[in-house]
Amino acid sequence: MSVGVFVYSRSQALTRALLGNLLDDAQIKGLANADDLVGTVRILRGTTYGPWLEGPEFETLPGAERALDTSTVDAYERIRDSLTGPSRALIVGLARRVELLNLLAVLRALVRGRNTDEVANLWVDLGDMATLPREALLRATDVFEVARLVERTPYGPALHHALDRYRQERSLFPLEMSLQLDYYGRLWDLAERLMAQDRSSALRLLGLWYDLVNIEWVIRFRLLYQLSPEELFNYTLPHGRLIDSQTLRHMATASSLAEIVEVLPALYQHLLTSVTRGTDELWRVGVALGRGLRRAARSELLGYPFRISLQVAYVWLKEIEVRDLKTILEAKQYQKPAEEIEPLLFTLGG
Repeated sequence: MSVGVFVYSRSQALTRALLGNLLDDAQIKGLANADDLVGTVRILRGTTYGPWLEGPEFETLPGAERALDTSTVDAYERIRDSLTGPSRALIVGLARRVELLNLLAVLRALVRGRNTDEVANLWVDLGDMATLPREALLRATDVFEVARLVERTPYGPALHHALDRYRQERSLFPLEMSLQLDYYGRLWDLAERLMAQDRSSALRLLGLWYDLVNIEWVIRFRLLYQLSPEELFNYTLPHGRLIDSQTLRHMATASSLAEIVEVLPALYQHLLTSVTRGTDELWRVGVALGRGLRRAARSELLGYPFRISLQVAYVWLKEIEVRDLKTILEAKQYQKPAEEIEPLLFTLGG
């Protein structure tokens, strides 16, 4: 018996069972065609999400979204508990992206002068994987207090590093980017600590994800924020699968979406071909890249099962599904028809 089979046999069985709980395309389309928000929730109750949606409080948008987020955390916890050592640490690292989003939401509210009560309603509780002091952060009155509160957490050094620039500019951007660059760097380090076969498969998947993140960032920073090539290059991830530093520099000097796509590797050009034809709506870039990530995760399910890439692929598919379900719920809150919803979904068209 190989080491991989011995280490992953229990986790593989659990992951395959959880994959069977994901919704199929027909179910997603059925939800997009529901009459309204309450109707969508009631259809969801007939799926594997039913146990999370019991009770009238979940027939509201905040309640339903909170239930879906809870199901995501539960999935992470179950996968984590089926693993040990570096593999377990990588899954926890992936889950903590949710915690990073919690922290970014607090910072955005404070910088924009909004009430953190709004953040409390959106906060996703990571249970025993959490490292942030939730209640104290929700009572914080400024960015510097937040920095003190997270000083001894994984986010402390990165936030402290960005404070000088924040003092000068009073801009959210350096805070967000410092935290995100640090998070992705620490996650890559966790993958580097895996056993050889695991390390190769995990870095291949993470590398593709990081490529997609870099593509979206460069497009946004270059075309919307109009950052200089020199500054933009500092706000990209140093790791990836197909995009190297030379490609990033070519992307950073481009002046249009079409020029950026032109210098990408063929795999990513294919993802974005439809985006560069007849539209300059940059939201379509995010959808195209999200569909590409989903396609990569689904392809991983066909490979050798006894390695960590199966678990990584599953949690990505779970997060993508929940993201799409929340998109549908938000659209149904405003009575949007299916033909306006489906182009926004990662799970359809990819």
